[in-house]
Amino acid sequence: MRDTLLRTDGGCSVRVPANCFVDASGRSVKGPVTVHVQEALTPTDLLLGGLATVYNGKALESGGSFCIMASSMGQVLQLANDMALDMAVPSRMKKAGMQFFPGEVEQGQVVWQQPEPLEAPVAQQEAKVFWLEDVSDSLTTNVTYRVEGFEKPMDAPIEVTDRVSEVAWANGGLMLKRDSSFMVGDHHVHFYANATPTNTAVVPFWQVATSGSGVAVIGTNTFQEDPAVNYVFRVKRLGWANIDRLLNDKRTRTVDLRTTIADTTGLQDVRISLVMKSHNLYVPGYQRSDGGYGFSHGDFEPMQLPIGANALVVATAQRNGKPYYAMQPMVIAPTAHVQLHLEPSTDAEMKAALMAAL
Repeated sequence: MRDTLLRTDGGCSVRVPANCFVDASGRSVKGPVTVHVQEALTPTDLLLGGLATVYNGKALESGGSFCIMASSMGQVLQLANDMALDMAVPSRMKKAGMQFFPGEVEQGQVVWQQPEPLEAPVAQQEAKVFWLEDVSDSLTTNVTYRVEGFEKPMDAPIEVTDRVSEVAWANGGLMLKRDSSFMVGDHHVHFYANATPTNTAVVPFWQVATSGSGVAVIGTNTFQEDPAVNYVFRVKRLGWANIDRLLNDKRTRTVDLRTTIADTTGLQDVRISLVMKSHNLYVPGYQRSDGGYGFSHGDFEPMQLPIGANALVVATAQRNGKPYYAMQPMVIAPTAHVQLHLEPSTDAEMKAALMAAL
């Protein structure tokens, strides 16, 4: 395996050193490796991904969340003890005091753990540049694919994505003349022939974006990211992580914010959230004992929010098996009451509305 630079659709860069992965027994991996990078860089991404920006009950300002996983031959891999990935996460406006928050999945939710300082890449520590090999034997394919039963290809089981990699890059890369399909175990995989080929310098790296497929960048010979518009740091463990800092706004005060839903008849699975675009902040709510909704740990804990900041209160629910949602913009005040009117919708309509609002 060569040093490889990956770029995602959201603009993240990940430098993967040669031979950095090991299996569960700590042995170096020989053969193809599949790397998955999932990213959540905007308030909409955080909300739809259920990635609350909260640590020990305190709100966080997010610089971006991401998850890096690697696998080979159906086995989940880890980074070797002496290895690290160098990463750059783009930012509209960098903020001081950001830290690295590892994430653990608990009961289906990502929970942020004890933060660590952002460690600069070796390139910055030693004032030198990473030069990648000029690969002359790059592979070519025109294939993208879909797995029935999964909205995103990367959500399919590891054995499926590994088999897709093997087929797509066999004998120098697969060039399809027409669409085709095949089975991997019980899973139906569809290959689509694209008019424009996709190139990669290294066989193992197949999926490196949150949607669709991504590839290693050919001809990219350096890991130099502008520190003025990127958080640049090292990653020493795979899985979820977040670039965050505790909410740092001098306007933050205790507030009495009460949210209610106008008509709760027949509503099920009600979920409510507070989103602040200016701070890239997403705080999930809870139902208070008085029937309204709040945004802290519980009735015993007052809400702490920045007075005067713009926010968006979002609620989703089910009624008769159909999705309903509401969004209400507001300005944080010492005392406020937000009443929501849920309307029937679809997931696509809600996502479009969120993207427009945020």
